[in-house]
Amino acid sequence: MAQISDENISFQWHITYLCNLRCKHCYQENFLSNNDLSFDKIRLILENLKEQFGKISINITGGEPLYKKDFFDILDIISSFDNIESFNIITNGTLLNDRNINMLKNYKKLNEIKISIDGIKANDFIRGKGLLNIVEKNIKKISGIRKIIMFTAGGYNYREIEDVFDFSYEISDGLIIERFVPLGEGMQLKEFYLKQEEWFYIVQFIKDYFFIDNLNELAKFRAFYIDFKEDEVFGALCNLGESFAIMPDGSIYPCRRLPIILGNALKTRNIKEKIDNFRKEIEKNLKGKCSKCVFFNECIGCRAGVYATKNNLFYPDEQCFI
Repeated sequence: MAQISDENISFQWHITYLCNLRCKHCYQENFLSNNDLSFDKIRLILENLKEQFGKISINITGGEPLYKKDFFDILDIISSFDNIESFNIITNGTLLNDRNINMLKNYKKLNEIKISIDGIKANDFIRGKGLLNIVEKNIKKISGIRKIIMFTAGGYNYREIEDVFDFSYEISDGLIIERFVPLGEGMQLKEFYLKQEEWFYIVQFIKDYFFIDNLNELAKFRAFYIDFKEDEVFGALCNLGESFAIMPDGSIYPCRRLPIILGNALKTRNIKEKIDNFRKEIEKNLKGKCSKCVFFNECIGCRAGVYATKNNLFYPDEQCFI
């Protein structure tokens, strides 16, 4: 039997590839349900995880999770496990309505609904004409559950960061800023992978808004979470070795944007060891400025972005501005 980790674990579970949209930057290329697991196998995964970890938090997503007909049945299974401390739902927001929002309110372990947008003007280009207006109306229907906007920054929308901030401030409780990684359908936008100066533009906005003294202190963060209620910004380090992603067939990735299979959650018994070793291997083999950085061990750059653009896990992260 695998040894239970003393640490809590948080991971992202892609329960389906099904989706009602075809976003240009999507890291999927398959939108079918043929890889979706049965309830019995979902339960087996949860039992396997329970034997290996203490308290668990899950980001449930797809595809589009609300597009899956048995979505709420899956939430029931997840909620039935006492070691599941909380879960969030990541959605494109188009299918939110009064009925399913009220159903979601019944899940005491549901912490946040995270809704993806890709800018104000650029959203139509990435997701489809008129969708931002639909999603905005649906977000406003949510009450009694924390609602967080997720913004994926690329060369096509990075200059909209201030507008996205203002939009999110008006209708949500927080904003997550992440970086586009060209995978799947997103390979068609590979030229829009953020350049160093474009990521700097976003970080500079954060620095100025929150009156942060040392810009370089922000360079180590892979993403940012802005809490509007507390008027605070939190930087997210790369969580390789501390988290993972489970795909619709149970495959384990070290990160959703890093499609390297480390095992399968149905049967792999040493998940923590595998993700730990993956991180250690990267730290051991980092090249160039990443291996000599003052933030080494805290920050290893964005390995997913490097792997997608250079096909090399250990190449220096060219988005970094220090």
